[in-house]
Amino acid sequence: MTKITIVSVLAAGLFALPAFGDTVTIDFTQTGGPGGSLHSTGTGGSLVPIGSVTISGAPMNNGTFAVTGTCGSGKGCLTFTSAGSLNLVGVITAIGVTGVLMSSGSITTVYSTTPGNQKYTLSGSDTKPDLLAALGLPSNTTFVLTGSTSGPRGGKQSGKATATTLTNVGTFTVPEPGSITLLAAFLLGSACLARVTFARKVD
Repeated sequence: MTKITIVSVLAAGLFALPAFGDTVTIDFTQTGGPGGSLHSTGTGGSLVPIGSVTISGAPMNNGTFAVTGTCGSGKGCLTFTSAGSLNLVGVITAIGVTGVLMSSGSITTVYSTTPGNQKYTLSGSDTKPDLLAALGLPSNTTFVLTGSTSGPRGGKQSGKATATTLTNVGTFTVPEPGSITLLAAFLLGSACLARVTFARKVD
């Protein structure tokens, strides 16, 4: 088998092998006690304090980090509406992300009440290019957002959020290990072919 044929076979195998997906999860959580406002009219919530984020499965910067900002006692600020908008602003100093941590793509809110309590359930998609860049992910990585925020309806803390979580789950493509091996073989074969071709020209 000639060197040209070998390189051609390697190249064909390289592009034939599939890539596979890894799952990354980003969890934002309210910390520091009650705060912000949950509107009893079902229209949304504002300035809900988000103080922590846990990241797992990303190419880099996995772990649990503080989220700081101007809400509550120095936490990030979550605001959302029943019309579909969502905005989370803050600073994650540990990974160098500042400003808009998450904004709405397409958000659905469901408002529900029980005696003495109110709750918003959130679902849909969102955008977060600066955060994804810090995690080594492409800006177009697709995430599914689920979450909820709840608090008392009536009493001393009425209208304040006491428990809030936002969970983002996304999948990003990584090369199949076999593809990496074939790529190395392809490059080596190409180098050998180029060396032989150059030697013939010199002779």
